[in-house]
Amino acid sequence: MKMISGKEGPEKRKSIYFPILFAALFSAGMILFGNNVYATGFTCSDYFNRLVVTSPAMDLVSSDDGSDDYSLTILRDGNIIGVITEDDITKKSMSLPVGRIRGGSFQSGAFPDISEEKDFGLVKNLKFDEELIDRAIRRLEFVSVLPDHPQLVVRITMNEDGLYELDDNHDSIRDKDRLIESIKNAIEEGDDTLDLSGCDFSLDLPYSDDQLKLLDFFEEVKKWQEARIELTDMGTSRILDEKDLADLMVSSDGSSPLMGTDGKPVLSEAKLDDICLEIKDAFTSYDSTFWWKKHNGGTVSFNHVKYGVEVDREKTYDLLKDAIISGKGYSGTPVYTEDSKHNRIGDTYVEVDMTAQKMYFFMNGKLRLESDVVTGNKAHRNDTPQTIEPIYFMQRNRVLVGENYRTPVKFWMAFHNHVGLHDATWRGRFGGEIYKTDGSHGCVNLPLKTAEELYGYVRVGTPVITYY
Repeated sequence: MKMISGKEGPEKRKSIYFPILFAALFSAGMILFGNNVYATGFTCSDYFNRLVVTSPAMDLVSSDDGSDDYSLTILRDGNIIGVITEDDITKKSMSLPVGRIRGGSFQSGAFPDISEEKDFGLVKNLKFDEELIDRAIRRLEFVSVLPDHPQLVVRITMNEDGLYELDDNHDSIRDKDRLIESIKNAIEEGDDTLDLSGCDFSLDLPYSDDQLKLLDFFEEVKKWQEARIELTDMGTSRILDEKDLADLMVSSDGSSPLMGTDGKPVLSEAKLDDICLEIKDAFTSYDSTFWWKKHNGGTVSFNHVKYGVEVDREKTYDLLKDAIISGKGYSGTPVYTEDSKHNRIGDTYVEVDMTAQKMYFFMNGKLRLESDVVTGNKAHRNDTPQTIEPIYFMQRNRVLVGENYRTPVKFWMAFHNHVGLHDATWRGRFGGEIYKTDGSHGCVNLPLKTAEELYGYVRVGTPVITYY
């Protein structure tokens, strides 16, 4: 068969050209790709702190002088609570600087677009060490105080003021691992600041049955401490404040109260009884020292007067015990014995302030009469006695007889031996300092109109209190 050259030969040559052309194009593409991507010696899979290392990244930071060193400032409520610098977390710097992109991101693909300059806000990127990061975070003061394995603590302790208070760390328990992780993430993301305001890293640990029981017990302790006791009567007072009431609880170990079988504090009966004995000594005034609270303030004492009360120690004990344990507290007088109750002055009486030379008459606790007076002559040692005694005799139109005098009066009200209240029509003035040189023989001289009005108010048995 005869071969015809010129038809078969060109087709054979064409089949050879395609592989050669493909090889040439592939080689050219690899050269171009290498110039753009692999020029730094890194591959597309190279990462530093989550940033892909590429030629464009290298080109943009090639002039970085290291002036923008990395640091993380940690804030809470506007205050700086911690700072981590690159010196704390960097093992070594790379031989070539690598950029961290903050203001934008690079295009993915084989041929990144670097045709125009862009400000990506780059800062120096170093090779951070995970172990150093963890160590730097744990050294932060607000992190180091957190326990690695927090436990819920509930206890009752006595503070420096002598009061029991609840020590419950439930509100302060924080998840240390979550806090550390949040700071690590901020570093890895290249954040300059981390604001922890409003961040909740608390652990919701449940109370145990014993802890719940202790919480209920503290409510009883608190109620007990706040049950204020205030005893007042006739110028005498005794207050049991929070510290006194806390001291009445039996202590289990010297610093915490003992819980009874009923879940309430245990009362120290001996201490309460000692207090009731002190109250009895202070408030018992019958045939003892009697304290009188003056109408205009202040107190004055009297010895062995016929008025006064005696505290019933046992009943006062029961009163205070119930007031404390119930948490209701108490304000009032101690409990007095039945035999001494009738010896109280009451709220209807005559009060004579001999220093002020004033007489006041109170009826049912209200001032009904007030007047200037003249009392016993101090210069002649005829002082009106300081005493509390009842009016024992009343008479109209009586003649007062004494050594070298006979004096008729219209209204006579005797309260101490031959001393009484009466009118003194011979006097033109009352009050002031008349009593020091021109006073009476010991009686309380009144203007006629005042004596008449007072005579209509008082009765035999009405107390008269005279004092300087």
